[in-house]
Amino acid sequence: NQALKDVLSFFGFADVPLLRQYWQTHLASDVRFRLTNAANLNIGSLAAWLRIGEIEAGRIETAPYSERSFKELLVTARRLTRLPIQDALAQLESLCASSGVALVVAPAIKGAPVNGSARWLKSDKALIQLSTRYKTDDQFWFSFFHESCHILKHGKKSKFITIEDSAAKTDAAEQEADQFAADWLIPKEYAARLLTLRTQNAIVCFADELGIAPGIVVGRLPKDGILPYSHCNELKRRY
Repeated sequence: NQALKDVLSFFGFADVPLLRQYWQTHLASDVRFRLTNAANLNIGSLAAWLRIGEIEAGRIETAPYSERSFKELLVTARRLTRLPIQDALAQLESLCASSGVALVVAPAIKGAPVNGSARWLKSDKALIQLSTRYKTDDQFWFSFFHESCHILKHGKKSKFITIEDSAAKTDAAEQEADQFAADWLIPKEYAARLLTLRTQNAIVCFADELGIAPGIVVGRLPKDGILPYSHCNELKRRY
């Protein structure tokens, strides 16, 4: 029927067995992902979300990947956290493309509780795909730097998908990516200062000192057990 034809066309396959084989190899054998709630995951939804990223990335012209350029980009990206995401995103997309990385922000899909994904489309073109799942600046930027770590440090053969908020702690690559994002946004030498932050004013002043968005600090505090998740969320920017 037409619906089946549309699905096969979307994924770029001629028949269902080839599509099923693609799912098995693309999402099982060569994908490393973190997952804490398997009941919410639908393999077809996840495959569709990833395919959207591939299609959109195919429309983005990128320079050949440059590790040096991408590392320099991350310094600028940290400063961009001060802007509303809509304003920062255009600059971030352009900077990524000039470094050989296609950046795609794809709407969340029911059945695919994904925060982000990092993978290589070609030897000189990487893809960072972020979800609109939470629509807050702290989640957006943490996911961007998390996936950036995978691009920089974890090779070109594996594909990484970030599902749910907390990683399975047995995966060393995911642990490293989490730590990379946390330390890039709030360097280790400032970590002890987090313990002193109890008010909105203190959070804003601390963020101003570091040159990052206050919402990023708010997102970090509950993870370190300093404030409840319900506190100071009005400082987060939504998009």
